[in-house]
Amino acid sequence: MTRRQNGGGDEPAPIGPASSRHPAAAVQPVAQGEPDRLWYLFRMDDNGNRFEMARLATREDAEALARLFEARGHKQTYYVTSEP
Repeated sequence: MTRRQNGGGDEPAPIGPASSRHPAAAVQPVAQGEPDRLWYLFRMDDNGNRFEMARLATREDAEALARLFEARGHKQTYYVTSEP
């Protein structure tokens, strides 16, 4: 776990969308009930297992997030679709 100094003690560093180091911090997730069409970002591993990474309001946001994950150098396949 990544840690950072905070005054008199250690506390876990933020991980996830709230962290500026996380690619998902660049886009906002879709709020419940909007819009009519969602765009899904999936990751496929070397064994063919598929994982949903994000649901976004626009295709452009989903593709931008996929590019951010790909730029991190993981040997995973990321793809965007409008079908879950």
